[in-house]
Amino acid sequence: MTTSWSLEFAVADMNTAVQELQSDLRELPSKLAEESPATVIDAVQLFTVTSLLIEVSTRVEGVVDAVDTLASLAAFRSADAKPEASETETKAINPDSDEEAH
Repeated sequence: MTTSWSLEFAVADMNTAVQELQSDLRELPSKLAEESPATVIDAVQLFTVTSLLIEVSTRVEGVVDAVDTLASLAAFRSADAKPEASETETKAINPDSDEEAH
């Protein structure tokens, strides 16, 4: 099975954004030390939202990996793949064979 390049690109882009966000968070405490207490309270909310975004991105990556694993185990074919000759011949001879089996 082939994987979606756009999906791989989106996950890589998400991971890059998470790394940039984590880097910015590491720099934030030194900047907050110079600010007023009200700014520190606002920063707590920022840390909470940032933490949730990082958690969501981790979960999304886990789901993408799980779907890829399941697709591999199910042996899905690419949409561009052509059916094998025996499948085409069987359907041409008896097109209702799938419906009768169910």
